[in-house]
Amino acid sequence: MATEFLFCLDDKPGAFADVAEILGDAGVNILGGLGQSVHGQGLISLVTDNVQAAQSALDVAGIQYESKEAVIVQMQHGPGELAKLTHALARAGINLSSLYITVEGKVVFCPADLPAAKKVAKNLGVLCD
Repeated sequence: MATEFLFCLDDKPGAFADVAEILGDAGVNILGGLGQSVHGQGLISLVTDNVQAAQSALDVAGIQYESKEAVIVQMQHGPGELAKLTHALARAGINLSSLYITVEGKVVFCPADLPAAKKVAKNLGVLCD
């Protein structure tokens, strides 16, 4: 199971570079993420290859974060593929709080109902976990 880390940073040059360095120095690889500026704050969502090491590094650095379980799926790369997944989740009544792509081209999403979302992904044959 993947874990998404969500945190806010100052919206200024180098803010995320500092976090990336903290994680890298702890031996943590960032698998995928999303960063965007929202109302003057940098909003970051990311998944890593080592949850415990990432938590420890963020804690030691004093970076406040939220974490939640995420689903990672491997899909065909083509028009409409993401629509198949998201429509299937919607038909099951599952809301998503985030969705983004990893550096390996996998899709990460955080669903409101984790067990149901995993079942949908498994039925579609795309679940990685």
